[in-house]
Amino acid sequence: MRVNSSDFLQQASLLSIKYSWQTTSQVGVKRVMLYRIGGEKASATSMVRYAPKSTFPCHAHPVVA
Repeated sequence: MRVNSSDFLQQASLLSIKYSWQTTSQVGVKRVMLYRIGGEKASATSMVRYAPKSTFPCHAHPVVA
């Protein structure tokens, strides 16, 4: 999915109930991908939802050119 293509200067609003929340590798953590270009190392934007007491391990977000 792409929201506003790749023009990050434009504002956007979404109703999260209209999108499919995908499970992640961590129990209780789900996300909706809004923008992604690339494979494992990608330019990406997502909404993340955490259930009570759920966590996600510390990890890097390297800059992708």
